Amino acid sequence: MNRVREFKVVKAGFLLMFVLIVNGCKANEEAYKVQTLRSLDGKTSITFISPEKVEWVEGGAPKIEAEYKNEGKNMLRVEIKQKGKEKTMVFSITPDGLEDKDGNALYSEFAMAKKKEEMGRAEKEDERLHSGKFKEIIKKYEALLVPVKGGCFQMGDTFNEGEVDEEPLHKVCLDDFQIDKYEVTQKAHMEVMRSNPSSRADCMDCPVDKTTWMDADKFCKTIGKRLPTEAEWEYAAREGGGDVRYGFGKNEISKSDANYDSEKSMPVGKFAPNALGIYDMSGNVYEWVEDFYSREYYKNSPEKNPRYVESGRLRVLRGGSWNHDTEYLRSSSRFSSSPFYKGKYIGFRCAK
Repeated sequence: MNRVREFKVVKAGFLLMFVLIVNGCKANEEAYKVQTLRSLDGKTSITFISPEKVEWVEGGAPKIEAEYKNEGKNMLRVEIKQKGKEKTMVFSITPDGLEDKDGNALYSEFAMAKKKEEMGRAEKEDERLHSGKFKEIIKKYEALLVPVKGGCFQMGDTFNEGEVDEEPLHKVCLDDFQIDKYEVTQKAHMEVMRSNPSSRADCMDCPVDKTTWMDADKFCKTIGKRLPTEAEWEYAAREGGGDVRYGFGKNEISKSDANYDSEKSMPVGKFAPNALGIYDMSGNVYEWVEDFYSREYYKNSPEKNPRYVESGRLRVLRGGSWNHDTEYLRSSSRFSSSPFYKGKYIGFRCAK
């Protein structure tokens, strides 16, 4: 009767498993089901031939027998003791195989197939993003940018009615910039990124939602734009830094002005724009901006083109949404969330 023994290098992560088949009537004849890990170019490989030994091939050179040992903490030490070729290598054991300190990876057969499939998809995506057709898509969304003349304004709660993170009022001066006329729609996201993460897929002209900060940042950069800074966003919402309570240009609000305290988002551009020609700066969906959030940032904000991008745990959201009340729709109101959060009331617009 055959007996099967498994030798496990680690319990978690990539599991190097060697199956030893011992013939019952020939106890001294042992055959191993070996496993080989290879580099992407196939020139370097390591083949586990027993629970103690490997065959090492580097750069297409002849194979060399070596010894290996599990160092614990998902680390593997390989030692070549052949005279004149002595060498010690230490690898991290990863879900895909092994990786040395310089990031050179050796892949299992399954991981190699997966990696090459990913590379194939990435190559096709790169071709798409550099095609003439995609350049036309970029032009189409470039045309939606509204030019905003730079200037100086008092950023923060000019109505003395907000939260402490909207204080103190402080002078900010911005260079000229451009910002999207509309929040990015589901249709646009589908056309550019070929995906629609939104909570409702029955309204392609509604703003895309359930986007992380990273999703929003990637979308904007893919079409040659970026997320607006928090200061740019407020300056645009206040029609060039004026004393304007809401992003549609009024100091009072009603259901005819914006989508708030409702059941779902609405198609973009259904309400009147502000004086700069920008729609839905109050309500519909919250909008990611570039900055990290800091409750104390206004106390130390630089005057010229401030952007808080050094470090932080949360990112800033602006404008309020369809399921928030009017307090959060104020142009100076600040909100924040984990950049990984996907909320059905969170979207974005781009700038340049």
